[in-house]
Amino acid sequence: MSTTRRKSPRADEFVVLLVEDDPKVSKNIKESLEAVEDVYVVQADDRKSAKKRMGQHLIDAAVVDLRLKGNSSAGYDVIDDLSELAPNAPIVIATKHLDQNTSILRFVGSKRVIKVLNKGQESSAQVTPPIEDLVEKWRSRRVSISNGVLVRDLLWKRKDRPQYRFSKARRELERELERIYRGLFGGIRGIEGGDVDVTFKPIERKGLSPAVTVEAIVTIGRDAAGKPVPGNRCVVKIGPVAALKEEVERYESFVQFGVRMAQRVELLSHTSEETIAGIAYSFAGGVFGESLVSLDELLRRVDGQHLAEEAIEKLFNREEKNWYGVECREVSATDYMKGAEFQRCFTRLHSSLEKLQEDFSKVGISFFREEEREDPREEKRPGRFVVPGARLTIPPTNITGYDPIYAQQRTCLVHGDMHGGNVMVELGPANGQPIDKKEEGGLRDAALKRTCLIDYGSAGRGPRAADAAALQASIRLADVAAIAEAIAPGKSDRDLSGEQLCRATIEAANRVQVERKLFKREWSVESNGEPALAHPDTSSWVRSASLLTAKMRHTFDEIDRQEYLSIAIPCAIRQFGYHVGPLARVRLLAWLSAMYEVMSADLATDAA
Repeated sequence: MSTTRRKSPRADEFVVLLVEDDPKVSKNIKESLEAVEDVYVVQADDRKSAKKRMGQHLIDAAVVDLRLKGNSSAGYDVIDDLSELAPNAPIVIATKHLDQNTSILRFVGSKRVIKVLNKGQESSAQVTPPIEDLVEKWRSRRVSISNGVLVRDLLWKRKDRPQYRFSKARRELERELERIYRGLFGGIRGIEGGDVDVTFKPIERKGLSPAVTVEAIVTIGRDAAGKPVPGNRCVVKIGPVAALKEEVERYESFVQFGVRMAQRVELLSHTSEETIAGIAYSFAGGVFGESLVSLDELLRRVDGQHLAEEAIEKLFNREEKNWYGVECREVSATDYMKGAEFQRCFTRLHSSLEKLQEDFSKVGISFFREEEREDPREEKRPGRFVVPGARLTIPPTNITGYDPIYAQQRTCLVHGDMHGGNVMVELGPANGQPIDKKEEGGLRDAALKRTCLIDYGSAGRGPRAADAAALQASIRLADVAAIAEAIAPGKSDRDLSGEQLCRATIEAANRVQVERKLFKREWSVESNGEPALAHPDTSSWVRSASLLTAKMRHTFDEIDRQEYLSIAIPCAIRQFGYHVGPLARVRLLAWLSAMYEVMSADLATDAA
């Protein structure tokens, strides 16, 4: 029997919302429910107080009286509130006026209403059996979690992002996560030797998604000798309900039939609660390598560069272009990225640059935006960000109206969000020695076994260069980590301050010189799949970027730089709308500035 002396339920307790205005009846039902192990009851006597309880707790089930304080429709309003705020909670309806109330017919056949109790003929204790059945099923899906604090803390850091609506206490997030784990892993029945055990491990990734992605090691009970039986190694993604539901829909309608199993993950299970949803992916065909890393991690590590380049080659292989070979009707980059909120992206970029100007004005960093033209019908002028040795061009906020971006472009099926955090790489030993990916230099002798994609929330029809552009952004973000490490070993870009941040900012801005040269070289040679700049002494980000462009051009041998710029420029701008630091914004601006200058020159040439 549980007790309600505590102000809040534990994560492993089943919470029942009891909405009843008769104190005596409420007391009897409460005592009956609390006699069931693991049940915690929260009470309300009208719609207002019921809604307050929904805002405070994750509700697992509800008992609702239809007539509350003389209001014959109040109970229906509570049920409507439950549909919005506790969509997974089954409901028991209790009423004394069943024979007089024809509105109850709306619940006939409803899966959510598991019982209608006639309090005029049945004891209030009859509320308990259907709730007890729910608790038994819920209890059978119990999962033992190790390192759950990893997921909780990663999610809590994202609580202020607009995709979430966390309004409850942190403990309620823990309870919601506990339900997600039951929904994802608790479906195995009849196991001898204990619960399903799941251990979470971090995946080093710099993806910009608000969702959290971790590795899950699953064991399903024990064998006759008492040893744990390993299940699949999984990638678990937990994030906003709407986004993950859309990802499941896209996966089921396209990915599972359109992408080869050797290059994708398999959707094992998915579930959703009030605020968050979860997806469990496993690697279709099994995990071949001993170690699982993201392409983000490989791009940032000196000993992972050869593996990063091999992964890029596999992703953009002309002979095996997979879904890239599926032609679709034309679409403009503007239409494809219509949800990017470019104005907000520019606002974040400008405010970040202005803050840098304020911090470093004494050392020669300045930022300015030219005045708009008097005629509002004319285009806005570009701005400038100036540091010693570099002058970066900031496109005007109406950049999406430029012809190369607005024009219709060739389209194929795309992953849609192929940044380095969504590319998972399986590694194995190349010389028979175990891999220690935590050890510096531990990846030098590793061999790439397979490259798989996760996160299909944007999969579908899109510009052919969309995936390459997203991955190019990840290459630049990896370079930010390299700049920070060179200036302050052991520090990330967000840890830099004062003179260190000043030096790093100048270094990042001066990347525009190489970006210009690289871009011109990449598009001045014939497309044969080989990088334009492949010298072994070249910076790792340059080699990766050059290889990616070469592979993309070879995959689509008729693609030109105007088509590429039409999606790469808005893709670069979109990065400014995410939660990246000021140094990363400057580095991405160096990339964008070089591309914008090339596009502007092309437009001027066409006009002449």
